[in-house]
Amino acid sequence: MRSSRWTWLACALALAAVGCDKSAEPQAKAATKREGRQDEGIPRRIEVSAAVADHAGIRAEIVSTERLDATVELVGELVPDPERVAEAVAPISGRVAELRVREGDIVQKGQVLAVLESADLAGAHTELLAAKARLGALRSNAARLRSLVQSRAASEQEAVLAESDVRSLDARIRSTETQLRVLGRARGAGVTGIPSVARVEILSPIDGTVIERKSAMGRGLAVGDAVARLADLDRVWFAARLFEGDVPRVSIGQPAQVRLFAQQGAMPGDHAETAPFAGKVVSIGREVDAISRTLSARIALDKLGGLARFGLAGTARIRSSLGTAGGGHPIVPTKAITEMQGRRTVYIEVGERAYEARPVVVGRSSGGRVEVLEGIEAGDKVVVSGAFTIKSVMLKSTFGEEE
Repeated sequence: MRSSRWTWLACALALAAVGCDKSAEPQAKAATKREGRQDEGIPRRIEVSAAVADHAGIRAEIVSTERLDATVELVGELVPDPERVAEAVAPISGRVAELRVREGDIVQKGQVLAVLESADLAGAHTELLAAKARLGALRSNAARLRSLVQSRAASEQEAVLAESDVRSLDARIRSTETQLRVLGRARGAGVTGIPSVARVEILSPIDGTVIERKSAMGRGLAVGDAVARLADLDRVWFAARLFEGDVPRVSIGQPAQVRLFAQQGAMPGDHAETAPFAGKVVSIGREVDAISRTLSARIALDKLGGLARFGLAGTARIRSSLGTAGGGHPIVPTKAITEMQGRRTVYIEVGERAYEARPVVVGRSSGGRVEVLEGIEAGDKVVVSGAFTIKSVMLKSTFGEEE
């Protein structure tokens, strides 16, 4: 009986031991899986849905080996070309009776921008008519004296002086008529009669765009006061600041690539990519700013379209005149590089919407591109747009598996 009890007790202990081993097996496997995840870190490969790829604008390009151009990057903003800016000014004092343009309007040379009502203009017309009446009297007097000279009733000197007065007044009348024509197209009876309303039109001096309206209805203007500021926006300048250390690397006539922050794709994280504007360095300042230690550099840009707005900021990249940097390595855009687990990483397209994380070692960067010393080869298809989205998906998949 006693031996039978010991036999049953031994069997129970054996079964309990087997049960413990079996229940511990999944926990051991789970622990092994977690340890493997920690060793591996982020998964090396993922696939994304078509919706995610389209929304993020994921795009890959084949890598090639190139020489990396050394460039200088400058920050600046759009300003007018001083040779393509003009002001429409009042040619005579008066009050603004009409303003026919607003900021942003495109105008033609000779187009009426504003109309002034001017007491001075009316006075000039009145004086002109009076001078013409006086001229007639002077001519009659000169003719009379000339006839008296022949009959010796007047001296030759008196006749000469009278004729001189006629010529002098006639010259002043002609000058006044010219000045009135220069003032603009006076509306009313014209220079031969007193105008019903003394009005003068202010005309646009150039073809261009109204960038500032500088007056208002009813405002009094003196001679030379501006009613509008205009600019030809077909060509503008990008005013950049050039650090004194970069002065030897930039010279007048060098090509430049300007990207404005207002362009889609110009800011980090933008999906779409737009081409930069091509320009040329047209001037470099001669005086270093004492605070910023920079010189002014001007880059001429043509045909910016709707982005020709003064004050828009951006960056300019100018190929250095001191040559190129490095060579013989794959080149990728700097935005293709992300950091993962403390290592710089790119993503290689290995299938349709399938991507592989590849740690890389980078070298020099220039002009928004960087050379890759290790990790990829020419011919690899590297993600150049949407890399951050791929990184986010990889991190999300890691968190999901750990849960």
